[in-house]
Amino acid sequence: MNIQFSEKMPYQTILFDLDGTLIDSVQDIGDAMNHVLAAHGFPQHDEAAYRRFIGRGLKNLCLRAFPADLRALITGSPDLMQVPPERVYEEAGGADVSKSPSDLARQQAEALWESCFQELMAYYRSHCVIHTRLYPGIRVLLEELHKRRFQMGVISNKADEITRPICDILGIRPYFRQVMGHQAQLPHKPDPTAARLLLDKMDCHDRPEDILYVGDSGVDMLTAANAGFTSIGVTWGFRPRQELVDSGARHLADTPADILAIAMS
Repeated sequence: MNIQFSEKMPYQTILFDLDGTLIDSVQDIGDAMNHVLAAHGFPQHDEAAYRRFIGRGLKNLCLRAFPADLRALITGSPDLMQVPPERVYEEAGGADVSKSPSDLARQQAEALWESCFQELMAYYRSHCVIHTRLYPGIRVLLEELHKRRFQMGVISNKADEITRPICDILGIRPYFRQVMGHQAQLPHKPDPTAARLLLDKMDCHDRPEDILYVGDSGVDMLTAANAGFTSIGVTWGFRPRQELVDSGARHLADTPADILAIAMS
């Protein structure tokens, strides 16, 4: 890589999202969810749909993949799938139960949701790197950043118990000071709590604005904004470029080399 950079680099710390940013995981996630849906006789979805579903963690992905009538029982809205991705967690978590036909039906639907989520986790845990690969240029990027002594971390809404093994299997764990997926006691992104905890684990004391946060979705851009980080939206991921712009991306990267150029500028 031939990168021009300034003598004094303002950035020394970079946090990365995982799915859609470092790895293309949509087929394995979709296959796992479709396996669960098929077992219950529910309609399955194509890859394009799963590109929209991913981003709020696997439990919300499970909800979004449910038939509309079940989503309506749980959330009070049959049109939940039309809600922009960054609002799904709040909608699902704050359902107006008065809109449900009955508390019993809602409770049964929620129990089915939890059961399907556990089935999804069990299947995906053992099938998480069948088709999943690093995006082209990512390994070279991480090697270049590592050589230049950037401290790096991964923060994902994917469950921690799956995030770490994926990074191990794909051979990228050594590049990062810390890798952290979603943990039950923490809120999902775009809440910045998990990202701040990751920085504590990295023993990072940089000013928030001097930390680069790299992701592929509006959720990621909002996470950066909520934490005061400088955001980089990657355009090769699961979400359209316009979503990144609308969500306030400070920089856009069309290739992994662009991330290095921004970090070194």
